[in-house]
Amino acid sequence: MRENPGRPRWITRTSVGSRSGHWSLIAKHRDKLPETEAVLRALVETREGFALRRLAWAASTYQAEGTIPARWQLIGRGALGNVAKWPKVADAINATLLALSNPPIIAAFDGTLSAAI
Repeated sequence: MRENPGRPRWITRTSVGSRSGHWSLIAKHRDKLPETEAVLRALVETREGFALRRLAWAASTYQAEGTIPARWQLIGRGALGNVAKWPKVADAINATLLALSNPPIIAAFDGTLSAAI
């Protein structure tokens, strides 16, 4: 689910159960399915984790386009909303904007330097 192309989708108990077609069974008998419960705990994302994954996705789309977004554009494309104010997400936004605005310099085969965008 995390590796699907396109806009990220939040991985929750409900989404995993619905996609598997066994949500009712999982919801009603969690106590009888300890291994399933352990796998679900490992799979599901927190709201913050999902926001960081959306941020990475948004950054990769801008990088593929070869454009440098403004802060509000990055937040908008990543659909971060108020989560963008959370400390860990805000720090990640700042680091992402810095990385997008300062692409690494690489040496071409002919010896010239160019920015990798």
